[in-house]
Amino acid sequence: MLVAAFTLPGHLLAGPATPAESSNSEVNAMSTEFAVDLYRKLGEGGGNVFLSPWSIDLALTMTWAGARGVTAEEIAQTLRLPSDPDVLAKLGQLTAKLKAEAADGGFQFRSVNALWGATRYPFMPAYMAQMENTLGVHLSELDFAADPRAARQTINAWIADQTHDKIKGLLGPGNITPETRLVLTNAVFFKAAWEHPFEKDRTQNEAFFVSADQKTSMPLMYQQRSFSYAEDSTMQVVDLPYRHHLLAMRIFLPTSRDGLDKLESDLSAQRIKAPGDGMRRQILQVWLPRFKLENKYDLVETLSALGIKRAFNQADFSGISTAAGLSISDVVHQAFVDTNEEGTEAAAATAVAMRGGVMLPEPGSNIFRADHPFIFAIIHQPTGSILFMGRVSRPQ
Repeated sequence: MLVAAFTLPGHLLAGPATPAESSNSEVNAMSTEFAVDLYRKLGEGGGNVFLSPWSIDLALTMTWAGARGVTAEEIAQTLRLPSDPDVLAKLGQLTAKLKAEAADGGFQFRSVNALWGATRYPFMPAYMAQMENTLGVHLSELDFAADPRAARQTINAWIADQTHDKIKGLLGPGNITPETRLVLTNAVFFKAAWEHPFEKDRTQNEAFFVSADQKTSMPLMYQQRSFSYAEDSTMQVVDLPYRHHLLAMRIFLPTSRDGLDKLESDLSAQRIKAPGDGMRRQILQVWLPRFKLENKYDLVETLSALGIKRAFNQADFSGISTAAGLSISDVVHQAFVDTNEEGTEAAAATAVAMRGGVMLPEPGSNIFRADHPFIFAIIHQPTGSILFMGRVSRPQ
């Protein structure tokens, strides 16, 4: 599950500027380019990485809708938003599409939004109407000034409920203060079974190479069957479909045990969408570690480095309120994923504060042995939207 919360401290502050450059009229819920930019920046410190580009993208787009001038331009350019006045409406339509597919397809997907505004704060009626009409967002009033602790507990409780208790205590005392004016929250939950589950009795403890010369023992799942597969000189790529084939985990495995740095330096939106010479069905022997990751990030510096600067200082959010001084004070993101023999459950939260035994291989089968660090993404295949993305450096 994913959550995005935005708090806007400042004085009470008028549609957003059109994104500067994009010829694409179709709105993708998550820009693959932004996902790669964000992943690469968050991965600079090494170790495991996990985030929800969907959640961060959606929450920032809601913020962009109330931004004006340079503030809006920087957000749009960083998110790679298309020049489309109906961005929010199409985001809402895509969310509804995913929910309908989940209801028909036997997997769980929930994406809900909420606005938490300071009592008696003069928000722009047009902005509130836009949020409600496009994304189904409703405003709830909280008295941040009188009792920021109670306000924070209310929002955190909502986040925990929407994420099935996977994300607890996202917002800390420093994120919600008497100066907080608005918190924007987006919560997404995802749970799906593999199209072909791994047999538990074939999972065995085997070596996982955390580096070229260092290894540890980890449970590696195994199965052999036909999967969509691609390869080139630096990587192997496989799609592990979830039930009904609407979503898949795409895994990017360096060909060498120390090849992750090279793979990441060459990573691009195009390579994620069309790896190698294209995906083809092929009999594979697949080894994949069970893994459970949880990461929490303060995204202010990251987003600033990617190009969003005015939103944190000298911002113009006059589309949200007529009072001057509204700006983003914090952006916090937390994400959780659990992948095992049965499938995947994932959860994330973002807060922006403004203020077994091995079968003998069949002839012609290839080996896909994820026994060293790899990149993965959970992708909605009909649209290419990246719901989650991460790096497994050391399975836990």
